[in-house]
Amino acid sequence: KFGKKTGTVTNAAVNYWQIKWAIEFNEEALNAFFKKANSKNPNAPVNATIKRVNGAFEITPEHDGYAVDKESTVDKLKEAILKSGEDTIEAQVTKQAATVKAEDLKDIKDVLGTFTTNYSSSTSERATNIAVGTEKMDGVLLMPGETISGYERMQPFTIKNGYKMAKAYQNGLVVDSVGGGACQIATTLYQAALRAEVKITERKNHSMIVGYVQPSGDAAIAGDYKDIKVTNNRKTPIYVEAVTSGRDVTFTIWGKEDRPAGRTIEFVSEVLSETPKGKTYIDDDSKSKGYIKRQSEGHKGRVSKLWKIVKENGVEVSKDLIS
Repeated sequence: KFGKKTGTVTNAAVNYWQIKWAIEFNEEALNAFFKKANSKNPNAPVNATIKRVNGAFEITPEHDGYAVDKESTVDKLKEAILKSGEDTIEAQVTKQAATVKAEDLKDIKDVLGTFTTNYSSSTSERATNIAVGTEKMDGVLLMPGETISGYERMQPFTIKNGYKMAKAYQNGLVVDSVGGGACQIATTLYQAALRAEVKITERKNHSMIVGYVQPSGDAAIAGDYKDIKVTNNRKTPIYVEAVTSGRDVTFTIWGKEDRPAGRTIEFVSEVLSETPKGKTYIDDDSKSKGYIKRQSEGHKGRVSKLWKIVKENGVEVSKDLIS
């Protein structure tokens, strides 16, 4: 699970073979192993946590503890893998400090970016999906360099996980899908992240137009090939708050504001062209020869751009293409 042997074979002579082994270790598997081991350890260090409750932040302090020493244990694991046959190693346990401290979280008090979309026209099933998915996105702490994935937080999109069947886009068609409406959650997070000016690690547009956000301002989720990922590229932690109220979904990204007071940002859509929806007809074998029926209502096409405009004390200083 942790390492594999790869070999290079050379034919130095008719009856002579030389095999050179190279050892590769799977760091991901090693990290997962230690995470699982320490999760079962009642004496492991516990990080400080933060939660927004009734309009205020509550911080639970950290405490140090004892955990498996990764460095020394990895060395023993690598030695064991190189031996023939089975081997048992004894992991060294050391006193370790929590990696997230209450002191790190006390400055999370400023709104870096917030955005709201409305889903009042949604069916009750789609509204349920938005409420369920939003709750799963709420309360995420991102330390510097950490990433939130919409797909990873909201999946699996199953009935058992609280979702219902609702309309969704798929390859240019409107289909029934469990979790339909999750893309509006992704879009709202995307817009809040743009305003917070944190890093958008991944964003993909829909295959068709959506009506709850400005052109080119959407973000889609589809399986594991379309996702919204936001990374904290700041030097201080950020907190993602996600709530529904009535038929509004709102994302707010909190942190420590360090941008100049006179600096403002605006996102402007530019529609370059639009294509009227067409009509597609297909033969209807259940009717007499020559009878055709309309396949779908069709959807208008559009080409657009999203611009980010930055002003300082009311004067435009930059205009950048976002998507």
